[in-house]
Amino acid sequence: MKILFVALVLTSSFARAADRTKVLGNIRGAKAKECFRVVDQEGNPVEGARVYGGFMLDSPNDYVLIDGVSDTNGEFVAEGRCKDRLGYQITKENYYKTSGEVLYLCTKADPAVVDGKWQPFGEKRTVVLKRILNPIPIDRRGAVRDFPVPAYDVWLGFDFERVAFVAPHGEGKVADVLMRFALHKPSDVEYHMTMELSFTNHPYAGAYLMKKDSYSEMESVYVADTNAVYDSYFKYSFDRLPGKIPVRTLLSSEEYLVFRTRTEVDEKGRLVSANYGKLHGELHFVGPRGLSFGQLAFNLKPNDPNLEDAETARRSMESRRMELELRRTSRNK
Repeated sequence: MKILFVALVLTSSFARAADRTKVLGNIRGAKAKECFRVVDQEGNPVEGARVYGGFMLDSPNDYVLIDGVSDTNGEFVAEGRCKDRLGYQITKENYYKTSGEVLYLCTKADPAVVDGKWQPFGEKRTVVLKRILNPIPIDRRGAVRDFPVPAYDVWLGFDFERVAFVAPHGEGKVADVLMRFALHKPSDVEYHMTMELSFTNHPYAGAYLMKKDSYSEMESVYVADTNAVYDSYFKYSFDRLPGKIPVRTLLSSEEYLVFRTRTEVDEKGRLVSANYGKLHGELHFVGPRGLSFGQLAFNLKPNDPNLEDAETARRSMESRRMELELRRTSRNK
């Protein structure tokens, strides 16, 4: 069971990097050493974090196992013979799991193996293991694809809570953001598409761009920054011309927007109330079929910038429970 478990952990890593396996067979036995330092999101060392995975050789079932825990300084040393990569996961109770890989590649132009060792040998590598802090129930919708666009060249209100355009184009009630779509298609092989997002219908509303912490189950920030600069306008486009490579701008799958909407101001024009949320990419305009985005999480409690949703925390704790059960089963075999 243990072998099967580690093989499953490494399979996705192996598949993603398979096209980079260009290492000569005579370095199959090269030694590798990585010195991990596990810290939390504030940089404090995490003791007792489990680090497991393996140095891969020819396939997900051909590897050198690593499995241990970090010491009082959050440190753990992984050593083994390796052909091209180390895949690892790091877990601890009340933390979000961290996953990653270290790629080793040796070519004639870049001989990374010296005296039978991958270079740099014993490199220190800091990895972040985020704590589960204060998860709350958040309206969370995932992977909305090919969402129909009801009209072009006009501003359309979109309701983040209901995930729908507002009347008369949908069942939405509040226009949290305005969207406008344009499609110019003079032929089957030539077209220009744009999608605009505007928060100008609410004072002080807008969004700011962030890069996902893709190594962690908790990919985003915990809390929206209420003092950040919230941009009120975003534009994405796709251009395709005959004989040329398509040019596309979009909110990528590695990015997300932290947004503020449903704002209220006092008699002096000062912001007194707002709702916060996050829109994960990939966000783009899918031709005449509509728009697509990765995930939408909306905190419906006014003036609460907390973006740590309880569902992500629940899944993380459930994954940890299943992992511990699998280890116990493996030991009893």
